[in-house]
Amino acid sequence: MVSHVDVSSTLFSTVLGQNADKDALPSVLQSLSELKILQISTKSIEDWIGRINNALNSRKTRLEALCLLGLIVDQCSSEVFNQHCISWLRLLLQIFQSHNTVKTLEVACSTTSKILEQVTVFPELSRQVATELIPSIVLCLIKDSDEWLVSALQLLLSCMRYFPGPCGPIKSKLEDKVLPSLRSLDTDIAKAASECYPLLATIGGGGNAGIKHTEAWTHYFDRLLVTAHQILGSLFDGLETENYCLPTAVSINMPDVPDIEPSRTLHLTQHFDVLCACVCNMLQGPFSVVARVPLPEVVRLCCRCFTVQPYMLAGQKSTEYCILLANLYILQRAALDILSSLISSCHGNLISEGRTINQLLVQCLQSTNSETSKISQKPYSVLRTKVYTVLEKWIATVGAAAGIGSNADKLMDYIVQDCSQSQASLYGSSVKVQGFNSQQKFNLFSNSGVCGAALKVLRIMLLSCQLSPAQHKLIHEFTVSKLLQVHQHIEEPPVPYSSQDCRKNLYHVLLAQVLAPHPRWPPSLHCAVQLFRFGRQDPSSLVSSFCIEASITCAALMHPRVHSLQSSLPVVELQESTSLQSRLSMPQNVQENLVLGTSSLSSNVDLQAKHIENESIEGSSESMQMNQNSGDQYKRVRTDEISETDKKRTKVEGQIVVEQEEVIRIDTEEKEKNCIKEVDADDTEIELEWMSRRGSKEISNTEEKSLQSSENMFTEPVSKVLKEIGDQIETQQQKSEDVKEIETGEDEDNDEEEMFTSFVDIPA
Repeated sequence: MVSHVDVSSTLFSTVLGQNADKDALPSVLQSLSELKILQISTKSIEDWIGRINNALNSRKTRLEALCLLGLIVDQCSSEVFNQHCISWLRLLLQIFQSHNTVKTLEVACSTTSKILEQVTVFPELSRQVATELIPSIVLCLIKDSDEWLVSALQLLLSCMRYFPGPCGPIKSKLEDKVLPSLRSLDTDIAKAASECYPLLATIGGGGNAGIKHTEAWTHYFDRLLVTAHQILGSLFDGLETENYCLPTAVSINMPDVPDIEPSRTLHLTQHFDVLCACVCNMLQGPFSVVARVPLPEVVRLCCRCFTVQPYMLAGQKSTEYCILLANLYILQRAALDILSSLISSCHGNLISEGRTINQLLVQCLQSTNSETSKISQKPYSVLRTKVYTVLEKWIATVGAAAGIGSNADKLMDYIVQDCSQSQASLYGSSVKVQGFNSQQKFNLFSNSGVCGAALKVLRIMLLSCQLSPAQHKLIHEFTVSKLLQVHQHIEEPPVPYSSQDCRKNLYHVLLAQVLAPHPRWPPSLHCAVQLFRFGRQDPSSLVSSFCIEASITCAALMHPRVHSLQSSLPVVELQESTSLQSRLSMPQNVQENLVLGTSSLSSNVDLQAKHIENESIEGSSESMQMNQNSGDQYKRVRTDEISETDKKRTKVEGQIVVEQEEVIRIDTEEKEKNCIKEVDADDTEIELEWMSRRGSKEISNTEEKSLQSSENMFTEPVSKVLKEIGDQIETQQQKSEDVKEIETGEDEDNDEEEMFTSFVDIPA
């Protein structure tokens, strides 16, 4: 068997060989990355590190050596990394300072980013890199990096993120590099610059409690808002009726755009999209100090993007308005991205702007609504999908505080419309045209994205919002009818439910109805069970697996397998002779007392039976006779006197508390063991009464037989404990002056079951 050392040697030699095929380099690197050879065996890693360092000095093998260095950084141990990190960064700095191919410089930027990310784990190493190498690397990236600007910006991002302090002295140079890149028409460059822009506020010293970083964040954020408003003013010139007050900040210098259409509108639209990406990154990016977000200004910017609607531009014949109509969805989608980021970062602080947000989303759905055929893709499907996604996040974040109750009817109408299919898709695509049978072209997955997003909103509305009974009824009828139609055409589901995601989301809405029904509208539990049973036969594993889970959930709701643990029940170690099932089968009041942790017969238990409250209490001085033939299980326990605390309590309440005798009947062996082991006999007064007939002082032969038959249910330890209790009771009876005797029972014809119908209520 070939060892890992041999495999690594062969592969490394293949990559660094003189006749190496560069087309095979990606395959070899992928194999090395998958096998984790350097992580498994480090025997010859030092030799290969020396060979890679030498290869970095040669222009012929520099690219391959950089690729292998990236693998070593990922897989080497901490000791190896700590030993060679500084030398690697110095070699990479030499590569940036010398003339190399664009591909080599891009790979060098990627490898340097990996090293800087790992350096932050080692404090001493991080300080050395920050003072010796970071300023030189940043200066090399700022100069002469136009050909590999995307990679240079990505490496600058790592430098500003992991070493913000050393970047402070050259902050102005970094700003001059990042801001012009925002104006680039290359989408990759503009995207990389939009990721670097939020970090400009974090570099340098933060001052007392980070006040300088907070002020810098506000400064850069206001510049974005002002510039975005200026671009919208240029695009919507002559179409707006409201004047917007811009924040008092300096705008970002944007390049001059051509006056000729369509270049003018296209450039302005792209610049606005990049600025909105910067706003999203500033709202979502990590920030070490408090950032003050101007919520009204951000919401106002989003609303301004929707002041111009498609119907306002549809009747215009000028080229400018036609180009604006074609790119209007880009502006509105960017505004929805800002709103989504605002919800993710601010959460409940947006409740004050909830009414405006709801109106904005509903207005967007209304303006993009279309009555075209459901077989073909609807217009503005991307924008409507984004609206539903933002709406789902908004409701899931703040719940019922979103306040969509006033707009719930409109939302449900749009959702039902987007989730419905045409009759042609139900009964086939064959239609008759002028007496001939022709086939109609349609897409099986048309509008599936809009439908899936709308169903998610419907589900979250059921779970989080307060809907009316009529709305619950509408959702119920819609969901059940659509599922029945899907089941009737399971082999060829109707559009858009040809998509497995749409079918799965539809079943998810049905489960939400079961879990969160309205009090005045019956839940569709039994109907859902049958529908989920059909769904388990769906050809898609995604749908069938969800239906299996939903079926189990419904079954657990209808027929719980075991009793649930009470919230007040602590985790206790059960005795060897006590099973969990016997404990759960006890009455609730008995369970709560047994868990108190007492170990004897009673702990602060007041034995008062409800069935003898109205019985007459007769005083008697006779001592109670224990029948030895009936066993030691049933004995009478008399209380001699009432404690001083009870007397004081009765005087305050104005009541005379008379201790009453009680009968404890133990039906099973487990209950008897639990009661004797768990209840403390020293702290509580317990009365064990023997059931007898009224007016009779001896037990009849029939009763003796029944009691004798029940004697076998008790174990020997129980009898011993009860015998000891009986002995104590007899000594107390000799000292007492009055013995109260309670006689309970019914007619002489009562059978054994009626004799043992009185249980002990142990209050919590």
